[in-house]
Amino acid sequence: MSSDKNEAVKANSIKNSLVDYLNYFVISLISSLIVVSVYDRYFSVKIASLDVTGFVEKEEADFVKQFSDDLGNGKVKIEEFEKSYTSHFAELKSRVVKARDSVPDNYVVILGDTVLKNSKVIEP
Repeated sequence: MSSDKNEAVKANSIKNSLVDYLNYFVISLISSLIVVSVYDRYFSVKIASLDVTGFVEKEEADFVKQFSDDLGNGKVKIEEFEKSYTSHFAELKSRVVKARDSVPDNYVVILGDTVLKNSKVIEP
């Protein structure tokens, strides 16, 4: 009778230890996932590219296209065009600076011309 009782206690003890080990595993897994997620989000260094050249070329082409007909017909004078051009590109410069400054601190920003692939691209 006492051997049956000892075996039941032993089986119950093994069952409890397996449950404990399973709890340890789950807690360890959850805490590891949390630590890795926090590290990846806030501390790991990432690379982002800022394609200034492509952005400026596109904007310049659009701007010149917008004024080309008016310049050819004499509707817009060269002085007005130059003034508008200067103010337009001052605004573009501020957009590029805002885009650069909006990137989190754990990102390294490099020019888009130097990146081949697999980089987060920042649009101004």
